[in-house]
Amino acid sequence: MAVAPLRRGLPLDEPRERPPSPREAARWITTHPHRRNLHLNDRLPRLLEHCPELRQTPDLVRRFAAMLDNHDGTPLQDWLDGLAGSGLAPLSGLAGALRD
Repeated sequence: MAVAPLRRGLPLDEPRERPPSPREAARWITTHPHRRNLHLNDRLPRLLEHCPELRQTPDLVRRFAAMLDNHDGTPLQDWLDGLAGSGLAPLSGLAGALRD
């Protein structure tokens, strides 16, 4: 069955990439942009395009990393507001837990 299209001279479908696992998607988002390989730099924007609820997570991650790198908690309240307003229940819950 797999070679029947070849015998009939039909065009083959393009192979599809499998979607990333949640763990892979989290790793893509949390990896610093300069440390991502070219394949990842191609796939992450496509993931964010297909999952609009994740679009602001790379920015939230970068902002948090900047606070840690700079040892500066001044922007923490704005960052927590961003988490709470993300529309993602786990991030909103994290913001509430950190405030408590």
